[in-house]
Amino acid sequence: MIGAKLGLTSRVKRQALGIHEPVFGRLTSGMVVPHGQALQLDELIHPRAEPEIAFLIRKRIEAPTTVAQVLAATEAVMRQGYGFSPYREQVARAHQTAAQFITAYEKAGVPPDGVRVLTKWMNIGVSCLPAFFLIDIIVVFVLSLVMFGRLKAWREFVNRRDANADRGPIAAAYLFRNFSLPEWLLFAFIIGGLTPLASGMLQKVAANILAVVTFLYLLQGLAIFRSLLVAVGAGFGGVMFGYLLLGILTITGIAPILLSIAGLFDSFFDFRHFKRKDHSDESHPH
Repeated sequence: MIGAKLGLTSRVKRQALGIHEPVFGRLTSGMVVPHGQALQLDELIHPRAEPEIAFLIRKRIEAPTTVAQVLAATEAVMRQGYGFSPYREQVARAHQTAAQFITAYEKAGVPPDGVRVLTKWMNIGVSCLPAFFLIDIIVVFVLSLVMFGRLKAWREFVNRRDANADRGPIAAAYLFRNFSLPEWLLFAFIIGGLTPLASGMLQKVAANILAVVTFLYLLQGLAIFRSLLVAVGAGFGGVMFGYLLLGILTITGIAPILLSIAGLFDSFFDFRHFKRKDHSDESHPH
């Protein structure tokens, strides 16, 4: 590729490194290495490899856009142009993995009734692959916000920006313990709850919605747990003990249920302030 190469285009990254403007360099035709040709490292000053992820979409996607739109365009082009479906490939691999687990359980002597139950739940898991992909995105997004909130340069930038806008500092919004979901998400939870009553494609869609919403409420419950640790003034030892206890309860399956319930009912009870929400105007800010 010949042209200009830009670097440090993110203002947050520049502030973290103490740089005030993006850097750039020129890529000339003499720098091009044809595909398959050996790279002569002794001709380079400080060689480094940087992986890049590329999406073949063959058409322009106008901004604003979403991750789902980019993935849908990629899926469509791969099916039409190459007869290959990335999603179908993932489903096939998931079925293959599930079959291997079932075979292992059968060899281990698991009763036929137990094998049938496991097969049913594994089929449900395969149908919820889109939800699992969205959950991965949610985890990366939330972790990114938390990490941004811990950057001193980012906190100073946010406080300075919002102080100039007369809205007051909102750097606390990047703390995980303040993670809060909109109350309209309850409607999505109700729709997902229709999974046992539906069938076919509608059941799969409802199951994926239920999986994503349940995970979001689990995250909110974890944020509530973190806020309670801060509210009681737990030190390092207290925090470690709290998370150790949470880990033990997670192994038993109790903690995820309790956290999801707490996240769900936070729409009715403000657990962070131990206050019941009798009116919509008493809701915590989103």
